Amino acid sequence: MTIDIGHNCIGCHEDTQFGSGRFVNRIPAENDEYNGYLCVDCQSDNCNECDKLTHEYFHDDDGNFLCEDCYMDKLKKGLTSDHYDILEEVIYTP
Repeated sequence: MTIDIGHNCIGCHEDTQFGSGRFVNRIPAENDEYNGYLCVDCQSDNCNECDKLTHEYFHDDDGNFLCEDCYMDKLKKGLTSDHYDILEEVIYTP
């Protein structure tokens, strides 16, 4: 049975309501103990290349977490596959 913690983050237990500074990019979430939200900081992970904290990450062919800049750099150098069709979007976007 999970405990409903309302608008609090299930990771850091901070308030995620509007005006809290953690409202943007929060997502509904639950784990074995709590039901509530997950704030952007708790969703984020460090890029395996540059160590920058990012919540929008990509996976390369080796399974590494990469920020967009590092992923694009590897794509342009041909060091990983374009799993997300990013280069196609960049090339063909008017």
